[in-house]
Amino acid sequence: MTAQTSLYFGDMIGGSTGTHHDLWDTNNNKPLTNLDLWYSEVTLQGKNYTILRGISVRWGTGPNDQKSAGHVTTYEAEPRTLRSSYSFATGEYIDWMDVYGANNGRADSLRFKASHFFAAGGSGGDKGVQLKDGKRRVLVGFRVRAGSDIDALGGVFV
Repeated sequence: MTAQTSLYFGDMIGGSTGTHHDLWDTNNNKPLTNLDLWYSEVTLQGKNYTILRGISVRWGTGPNDQKSAGHVTTYEAEPRTLRSSYSFATGEYIDWMDVYGANNGRADSLRFKASHFFAAGGSGGDKGVQLKDGKRRVLVGFRVRAGSDIDALGGVFV
């Protein structure tokens, strides 16, 4: 795939804080090969929520074929932070994808159906449909706003 390939951007779901990150191969729009999401329970405004904490994407095997944002950690360092991973087959299509989050809060969860169902994160937030045109697409990455948590998340597809 070349840089001229048209991209389809899902809406950014979640809050408006955090630093913006483009987590995809912005030169060639290569499909993702791996996705890792970290999530845990946090206390925000006196209430406990399970939210997305960190994200890492990979589109190849080279040292520059990976980008991350947010709180990416290991089980040994933080056993209460969980990690879910998905490995994509070559050219694997996403049938549907939803990001759940709160407008003035964080991104709570990511759920999608490709060859297999994938879900990571909490059970709260409002549903944000990522493939509004109803077409199956290949995932190349995400637009992210993040600090110590994933504040907002939106899929990027070809």
